[in-house]
Amino acid sequence: MTYARIGLLIAATLGNLWLARKMFGKPRCHGFYRFFIFQSIILLFVLKPGRAFCIRSVADMASVLLLFFSIVYAISGYYLLCTSGRPRADGRDTTFFEFENTTSLVRTGIYRLVRHPMYGSLLFLALGTYLREITVMTTGLMAVCLVFTVLAARVEEKENRQRFGVAYRDYCRTTKRFIPYLW
Repeated sequence: MTYARIGLLIAATLGNLWLARKMFGKPRCHGFYRFFIFQSIILLFVLKPGRAFCIRSVADMASVLLLFFSIVYAISGYYLLCTSGRPRADGRDTTFFEFENTTSLVRTGIYRLVRHPMYGSLLFLALGTYLREITVMTTGLMAVCLVFTVLAARVEEKENRQRFGVAYRDYCRTTKRFIPYLW
């Protein structure tokens, strides 16, 4: 690994630690698990070779497609949380990012199809990066990302059931977690 990659790894890890600082010690909060999701993605990025968007195989094509879906999921999920979710900006709950403190259950747009487009985005990002360089180490990192994403989603669903009650339980019956109609 080059010094530039080591520097990138250190800088990204420090940034991830800073963002997750309020979540450490709170394993009952979905934010606790996000640190591990982001860290596994950081490691996948740093460990992959630098061929970027060069398409030489079916796996490369699938990678680019997954990265595209990652962007679509992230932007549409964030936009809908900020607009339709009517985030509460009163500062009462500092354990979440402001856009996460929604006062309204979002069931439109991408949320009509999946409950967790932001986590789906992270899974697509990790999988798209993983397909660029499949090794034992990257397979392990992909598995870590997958496990912690599922854990984060389950904890967040528990939080949402407490926040939105029966409406959220009904919503869970009609949508999948990450991938429309599949999972």
